[in-house]
Amino acid sequence: MKKYFFLALFSSLFLYSFAQPQEFFPSQKVKTHEVDKGEIIFIRKTGIVGWAIPFKTFINDDLVCKINNKRFSKHKVEAGSYLCTAQFYGKKRNEKREHAHIEVKAGEKKYIILQMNYGFFYNTLSPIEIPEKAALQLISEIKEDRNY
Repeated sequence: MKKYFFLALFSSLFLYSFAQPQEFFPSQKVKTHEVDKGEIIFIRKTGIVGWAIPFKTFINDDLVCKINNKRFSKHKVEAGSYLCTAQFYGKKRNEKREHAHIEVKAGEKKYIILQMNYGFFYNTLSPIEIPEKAALQLISEIKEDRNY
């Protein structure tokens, strides 16, 4: 009985290996889906504690990450136009919150800093696009957040 079981197992694995597409020259494989993508990077420099941990960041209407104090997060996106929003709480994007319109081209990186504005009665978050040179300096001082 064991003999027939192992024979059936090995023959099915053998046939399955031929059913899968084979790559004869994997080094020549072109990833076309990676070429058409850009990257949006959210940066949170502030280090406050309390109820404002973490900030929720949205690209269009999708919650992409919860970014913690002194962290940044990277997100690959297709080339196109995006609406980036940040807020303190909620799993859905609030239409009333400030947002940034970002135009991403293929192979391009866009850096967005999450600026906290302190008010008398309430605080707000403003996503602001910053130049690459300033962003790289900020990123060198903080860690990447991978909780998305």
